[in-house]
Parts: sequence; structure tokens; C-alpha cells
Amino acid sequence: MTEQVPHILVNEHTRVNLKGLRLERIIRGDPSSNHGWGEEYGFENRPDVPHDNEVATSCYRGYVATFRLRTNGTLHLTRYTYWPDGKETSVTVKEQLSGDFWMVMTREFFGPRTYVPFHVGEIVEDRAVWRDTES
Repeated sequence: MTEQVPHILVNEHTRVNLKGLRLERIIRGDPSSNHGWGEEYGFENRPDVPHDNEVATSCYRGYVATFRLRTNGTLHLTRYTYWPDGKETSVTVKEQLSGDFWMVMTREFFGPRTYVPFHVGEIVEDRAVWRDTES
């Protein structure tokens, strides 16, 4: 598989250092399930990838989502970006993620993963609770 382009994460939270980490996915449940890719987070605002869109090998999912980690520790989905016919198209969405979930982060696509937990919709700041794994 070709290295995939990560999602975009804007970190406004001053007590959580995510520098150097790329957001690969948002998951629910046990991070060790599905070969470490977990269960898909069920977004209310689902991406609407154009059916006739030619998918780039570096972005098989057909879009890049933008998330914003707010100063209060909540995570918000704010945008989907697509490239139909090679032209960038962005759609603004407004969704605050809720419940218990994880951000799957990497330093590089094929590298080890860091799982950053959220409990009841807020990031768990205690780094000792985060999970680091080998690739």
C-alpha cells in the first residue's frame, strides 16, 4: 500500500502536545482490534465522496477530514476536502465528537501508532493513559 495522506488536526489545546504526530483515523472500542485500526467512529456528517472521482493512490478514502481540538478538550469535525477532476473542493461541516473514542496518530504512515483517548467527548490529558505500539 502507498503511504496515505493523513487527516488535518488543528490543535488549540495548550496542555496537549501532539507535535510531530499525524492523525490517521478516529476509532471507537478496543484499539487493538482490526489490526490496530479499531472500529470506525460513526460520524453524523459522513463524507460524500463523488462517485466519478478518480481516487489517488495516496488517498484511497477519497477525502481528507479536518478536525479541531478545542482548548476545552473537545474534538470537532469541521471540513471535508475532495479532489474531483483534480480540483480541490471543500465542504464545511459542524460536528462535535462525543462519547469514548480514540485518535489514531503516527509519526509516519508505516510507523508505530499512538492512541490518544477521549472519555465522554473530552481528551484524556494524562499521557500515561495513551497507548503506544510498535508498527
